[in-house]
Amino acid sequence: MFWVELAVAVSASLFLTVPVFLTVMTAFTADAFRGVGSGLTPDWIIKVLDTYGDTIFRSFYLALAAPACCLVLGLPLAHALVKFGKSKIAALVEEALVLPLSVPGIAVGLGILLAWGQVSWFRRSWLFILAGHVVFCLPFMVRPVASVLRAAPLDDQEEAARTMGAGFLTRFFGLVVPASGRAASRAPCRC
Repeated sequence: MFWVELAVAVSASLFLTVPVFLTVMTAFTADAFRGVGSGLTPDWIIKVLDTYGDTIFRSFYLALAAPACCLVLGLPLAHALVKFGKSKIAALVEEALVLPLSVPGIAVGLGILLAWGQVSWFRRSWLFILAGHVVFCLPFMVRPVASVLRAAPLDDQEEAARTMGAGFLTRFFGLVVPASGRAASRAPCRC
């Protein structure tokens, strides 16, 4: 049975990786129809980078900036939702936060365009695309972090730190963030 499973795994891996390898090799050949025998050259890569380089690097900026923004916005928002979890305003904020997930992405993009499209410098910058990514990704950050913070026994620790003179930022970065990490590592996987 082991050998059958191994053969299936190797076959699936080859099925997925060989086309990628061949595509990369074709990108470095002088003549794509003759193959590697025609010689290797970086001309195609240089041409792609000249034509699409700014778009490729903008994608990398977005890939790094969107999670960073979600982290910076999501942790305090999740903490606030947990602190004020019983209030109607917190419930309203949480529902508004997940609302973009129930609307098609093109409609959310159109809504952002209609709301902020008149601000021409913003519309022409990559920050406009970043805003759309953050609107879509923020619920995926806030909901799990809020669940972890609800499971962590932080109220007593925060109250003790507050009575000892710790400010909000000290309590947040000294208690809430580390406790949520510890609670997440102890939580059972529900995959």
